[in-house]
Amino acid sequence: MSLHPLFFIIVFSVYPLLVQSLKEIFEHEPNLVEFLMSWNRRIQESSQFYDLMKDAGFQIYSHGKGLYSFYKLDRMDSYLQTLAELSSTTSNKSSSK
Repeated sequence: MSLHPLFFIIVFSVYPLLVQSLKEIFEHEPNLVEFLMSWNRRIQESSQFYDLMKDAGFQIYSHGKGLYSFYKLDRMDSYLQTLAELSSTTSNKSSSK
């Protein structure tokens, strides 16, 4: 099965439905390892989406410039292991300041 990028605009009132949909997709697609999202707008409610993704068990990595990876720890390939290491290094540096 080949996976194709999905492009859509998200309205903050549907964040819970989007997170639930992503969670279900990850549960039913064993070869899916990452959800890559480009987020160009920053609105006050956007933090709600990230909080919901964390609560659903997703790890989040910011590539910078509005590009984010969402993944599950139990589905990490070598690329995502590198992101997790970078993320923990960045978290350790910022928490030690």
